[in-house]
Amino acid sequence: GENYYTFWDSTRQITLNRSLPQNKVYPPKKINGTIRTILYRLEVELLLDIICTVESCRCRAYTVFYEWRSRFHLPTEKHTSTFINLYVDLYETERRKMQRTLDSRKWSAAQVDSVYKATLRSARAVTNRYLGEVKAGENKRALEKWEEVVRKELGKREN
Repeated sequence: GENYYTFWDSTRQITLNRSLPQNKVYPPKKINGTIRTILYRLEVELLLDIICTVESCRCRAYTVFYEWRSRFHLPTEKHTSTFINLYVDLYETERRKMQRTLDSRKWSAAQVDSVYKATLRSARAVTNRYLGEVKAGENKRALEKWEEVVRKELGKREN
């Protein structure tokens, strides 16, 4: 079967595959009777490639969106794509901060591990705040605020 995962790329928008059962749009009645956060979950991982020598470790990190572990039962609206892509972008901003830290000097494997774990905690905190504020993208003002945050970090995304 197909593996639905996408590496972050400044030139590519992530789009949902609506033919996957976990992305089937629920009818309005079901949506209204369900707690919002059960209706969607976006799974993003930071993958870390480590090559260690006796002296130090070289690391390369990647941001990956796992569609097959995600779900999205809300209808597609104007803000849906922005909402999903910003979520993944926020992981990318955390990845870049981590990469800068890892590139700044020599680290042992144990040190790399603790930088990585700290980054995951930070990414979870930021994305949880994002999810709470933007309400699946329905809060337009909040969405614009977060777009600005991401733009500062990543530059302009080509649509």
